[in-house]
Amino acid sequence: MHMDDEIKLVPWNQRQVREGMKSQGWFAVEATQTGTYKITLMRWPPESNKGILEGIPGIHSLPGTTVEKVPEGLALEIKEAIVSIGGFKEIKTVAADVGAGISFEVPLEAGEYPLRASFVDGTGEPFAAYYVKVEKI
Repeated sequence: MHMDDEIKLVPWNQRQVREGMKSQGWFAVEATQTGTYKITLMRWPPESNKGILEGIPGIHSLPGTTVEKVPEGLALEIKEAIVSIGGFKEIKTVAADVGAGISFEVPLEAGEYPLRASFVDGTGEPFAAYYVKVEKI
């Protein structure tokens, strides 16, 4: 994620993601072909199969290795998801049964775009989605 000028830190490691560190910024996206793209916003890595609104358990350190204890991943109160790219902007309410990601179908011409993919918490404060997947459909 690219930081906005006034932002000094973004969550760049799993500990910060688990702690729910919030930031703002944008992602550089290239649409290689004109068409419809599915953009999915997630709280956790897709391979975890964890829901946007779920917390996740901590991980114990592994004796004899450099793997240290990793804290539990906090559940965040996420109320909305927002995607803004290439003149397209949509806001979706995050339902209690949302699952691992919330998706948007976006028409794009071939080209490069800044993508803003954000969640909005219970206080109305937007923050960048932790994981974003873009695929042509």
